[in-house]
Amino acid sequence: MAAETKDYTSGPAKGPTAGGNLVTRIRSRTLQAAASANDVYQMLNVPFGAIVVDGWLKMYSTIAYTVTVGDGASTARYIASCSVSGTATFIRFASVAAGKNGMPHTYSAADTIDIKTTAVGASIGGFIMTLCVQYLTEDSGD
Repeated sequence: MAAETKDYTSGPAKGPTAGGNLVTRIRSRTLQAAASANDVYQMLNVPFGAIVVDGWLKMYSTIAYTVTVGDGASTARYIASCSVSGTATFIRFASVAAGKNGMPHTYSAADTIDIKTTAVGASIGGFIMTLCVQYLTEDSGD
């Protein structure tokens, strides 16, 4: 079970913009119960047409965890593997390389950016994860 501790979203840009509005969303969660391998934590919603252009993951844990960051179509779209154990870990999203997953990525339907645990070193809580996603949305023409 995860308890949300923070959730920040930048507001839409005011007035006309060229190329869309940049939205920044940050959410932190602290796991109060033990995580298991293959648990999926839906962190942030992204709307239809969003183009993810940047993001990062920061984690802290007193035990070993390995995670991926992705979405419903690819659980490792943005971060293929990231491990943390006893220290804070910070990793940026990956860019598209040779036609593989990464960013920029355009969503053809609304989805969520998820964190999936792939390995867990012990059966206790105390895992803090903060995810930031930046995406472009269509210019509303205001």
